[in-house]
Amino acid sequence: MTTYEPSLNPTVTVSAARAMLTGSGMRESAPSTAPAFPQPIVVYSEGSTGSVDGGNLAVDELYPNQDGIGEELRSALRLLSIAIQRVDEAIQCEAEGDLVGSDQARDRLSVILPQIFQVRALNDSLGAIVNAVQSALENLSPKPWTVSQIDAIKKALSTIRSYPFLSFEDAVELVTSLEDTGLDVHPTGYRILTDWLDVEGVR
Repeated sequence: MTTYEPSLNPTVTVSAARAMLTGSGMRESAPSTAPAFPQPIVVYSEGSTGSVDGGNLAVDELYPNQDGIGEELRSALRLLSIAIQRVDEAIQCEAEGDLVGSDQARDRLSVILPQIFQVRALNDSLGAIVNAVQSALENLSPKPWTVSQIDAIKKALSTIRSYPFLSFEDAVELVTSLEDTGLDVHPTGYRILTDWLDVEGVR
């Protein structure tokens, strides 16, 4: 049994972070449709308190052949797997000192992220993490990313790939771990907007 044990950050206000992290009002909205998948996909072990650290199973353990899951979830899992492969390519390039190859892997990752974002209706946590990674890469360019940043991105994508219905609180913690490496996870133009609001006295 694979157990995910997050360490929640009590300083984060989840309700305030949700709209920004999921890209509400910052990106084109996808049609809202009811996802077709059996629920719950997260199953807790006997004696669990119901929290994500209570011994839940990863999606691949519940559905090793992906039988019985909806097409939208299947697509999300496939695209996330590709994204993680791109990160692994970057890690390998960094280990070999191939900075050009690492940068090319980052470009390929940037191409796949918008496709994953289109299925964010599955769960706010999926949208939050993918939006944060996408924004981080946009804000980072053209500067190279660091090994710690690559590792944090892999952790975030791998976690939401294993637990697509991760709680939003845990998603915020993963986004915070991206920020801890120096990545700016705010959507492009967000800081310009907030600075303008401060000047106008709106906030």
